[in-house]
Amino acid sequence: MNREDEFELRLAKWLEEGPTAAPDRAIEAAVEHARTHPRRRLFPAVFRRSAMSTIHAAPGASRRFLHFGRGFAVGLAAVAVLAIAVVSSAALLAVRQSGTGTPGPAAAHIYWATLAGSIGRANLDGTGVNQSVIKGTTGMCGVAIVGGYVYWSNNQDDTIGRANLDGTGVNQALITGTGGACGLASDGTYLYWSTRNGSESGSIGRANLDGTGVNQSFIGEVMPPSLVGVAINGSYLYWGSVMPYVGRAGLDGTAENGYFITLSAPPSGIAVGGGHVFWGNGQGTTIGRADLNGSGVNESFIQIAGNPGGLATDGTYLYWTAAGKIGRANLDGTGVNQSFIGGISVPVGVAIGG
Repeated sequence: MNREDEFELRLAKWLEEGPTAAPDRAIEAAVEHARTHPRRRLFPAVFRRSAMSTIHAAPGASRRFLHFGRGFAVGLAAVAVLAIAVVSSAALLAVRQSGTGTPGPAAAHIYWATLAGSIGRANLDGTGVNQSVIKGTTGMCGVAIVGGYVYWSNNQDDTIGRANLDGTGVNQALITGTGGACGLASDGTYLYWSTRNGSESGSIGRANLDGTGVNQSFIGEVMPPSLVGVAINGSYLYWGSVMPYVGRAGLDGTAENGYFITLSAPPSGIAVGGGHVFWGNGQGTTIGRADLNGSGVNESFIQIAGNPGGLATDGTYLYWTAAGKIGRANLDGTGVNQSFIGGISVPVGVAIGG
């Protein structure tokens, strides 16, 4: 037995153990493709030898070849069907990963609240700026995006408002009696807010995203008082105050520590991302950073143009409000753009989402 005979026997054995049938349409498609798309023959010697054997060999040998030919055609069709399935699956995966599939996640935006009583919005690349996608708010402070809605705190009215991401369906008082809510944050299940008008102590409130289950003192009697920004990461809630400290507590309200990080000046906005907690220096022109466990404090991590207000992250960039603009930098502090979005009337809170 030579090497060509051995190859034919092994191939025939594989075909007998493997596919023995295929849909007619698959076979027809494979044959038609081979007929209309000629290729260089892969096994010229095998087919020439097999064809000559069919002409000159005994009837039994001819039937064996015909069986081999049918099996090979079935195998060829099966391979073609498999290839089509693999290519189609890869194409579908590429579409889903690129965000062009249907349905896919909504494109994210950056939102900001202003003391002028409006909420602005833009694409994450800074284009498509709309300075007043939501109007008619009062004494705004914080803003948060979650569950297909934008939330904001009306500090002067002691309320938290909510609207659809496109600015429709505005409800200025989804939650009332917040005691001067300022910072807002969400873990995807609850909305949290900090109060800033307490003279003796502050508090962290919590409610369901639909405004029910309100607990104005989810974390009560927080010291130092007058809380400002609030941010969430994993199992912890972080906040700033009008005194030079960053506080932290578990999302279940336990392990409260209002003096978690000691600073040289009171913080303004708070954000968490990339394994760090960030804060604005409310009395200066810097943004600070520390590790999530409170170590590695750097109070001049980024030098900015103006007093910082709100902060937010999207996992890649850090955003902040200052001097009528929104700035942006990489989470490692490089690539600082002081005027990523400009022309904003007294921006305060900022958030990323939807």
